[in-house]
Amino acid sequence: VGTGLYTGSNGRAEFRVGPHTYRLSAGSRGGFNQLDYGNAVFNLENGSLNVSLAQPQQGEVSSVTVDGIRIDLAAPGRYRIDAAGSGGQARVTVFSGQGNVLTGGSGINVASGQALTWGPGLLSINYEQAAAYCSFVHGRLPTEAEWEKTARGPDGNIYPWGDAVPACDLLNFHF
Repeated sequence: VGTGLYTGSNGRAEFRVGPHTYRLSAGSRGGFNQLDYGNAVFNLENGSLNVSLAQPQQGEVSSVTVDGIRIDLAAPGRYRIDAAGSGGQARVTVFSGQGNVLTGGSGINVASGQALTWGPGLLSINYEQAAAYCSFVHGRLPTEAEWEKTARGPDGNIYPWGDAVPACDLLNFHF
């Protein structure tokens, strides 16, 4: 038990824990922090991990950690976890099942067909997840009118910086 699984640039590792399958993609590194009759906790240091979970036994828990963030996986389901390593961005994709990303004292649910990306300067969540969080902290999302007023600024500009055409020195944009 512990970190110690590595794959080279052309390899992969697949292992089974009871009825569950874990597949470490090429160029990945990680290992089990906990592996016993009721719990499997895999620490992904970098790379990609695909997990297929069968119906769990009573009280059985499967989790993956990335840079101290815990992702609880609800079985049965199929998941992919990607980690850049060393505090970089990470992502959980839920193909089927449900995941719960635990950050600090709160959790963010990721349902089947959804993905969540987090890391330095980035936390990507969908509208439903944002609304659920706002409800949890007894707040609300801004209305469309509030968003527009914020985006246009107090003078009603076309852009927050004024009416000048977007340029690289004014914002980050992608075509």
